[in-house]
Amino acid sequence: MKTNTLLAGLLMTATAFTSLSHADEIKRIALPNSNFPISLAVAVPAQTELLFVSGLLADLHDPQAPKDSFAAYGDTATQTTSILNKLKGVLHSQGLDLGDVIQLRVFLVGDPAKGGKLDFAGLQQGYTPF
Repeated sequence: MKTNTLLAGLLMTATAFTSLSHADEIKRIALPNSNFPISLAVAVPAQTELLFVSGLLADLHDPQAPKDSFAAYGDTATQTTSILNKLKGVLHSQGLDLGDVIQLRVFLVGDPAKGGKLDFAGLQQGYTPF
């Protein structure tokens, strides 16, 4: 059985603001009754410079596992943590941090260990260290 794992199953892209002078002007609207770290909405003032980060994939987690397998890259939580660490590196190189991210687009594929279903709980778990 051939399966495409999207080189691990998780891909993230991000948009961050880069003008620190506008940091206080960004309006973040929290999700109602939630402490989830992602906002319901974000308003960014005009004339703010934006940084678009290209797609990032998880690093190899188990080099002994078959190439391009889920085992090679870890479960969804492991992949999420790997990608967020890479994203932090990109942001830090530009004088930014994860708090500057105003949009994060995540692409998931089904996890064979979950019957081919998306592991949204694993995605959320991967945010825990951050």
